[in-house]
Amino acid sequence: MLKRQGFKGRKAFYQWTAIDECTRMRFVYGFEEHTPENSTKFLKMLLKEFPFKIKRFKQITEESSHINIKAVK
Repeated sequence: MLKRQGFKGRKAFYQWTAIDECTRMRFVYGFEEHTPENSTKFLKMLLKEFPFKIKRFKQITEESSHINIKAVK
């Protein structure tokens, strides 16, 4: 889920979070802008860092319900 977070007097950022439903392993990263390019960067980092193959994504946003997306190879 993306959330713009910040503290008084500090830059705000958007947080991307991935959580594996079986292991509860998490991967979290923040960007200053909410853009499709940053979403792509996040997914590439996620695929590189997770120790196992990711088969599906479940996207949850504040504006939409669950959307299943096949993993990028």
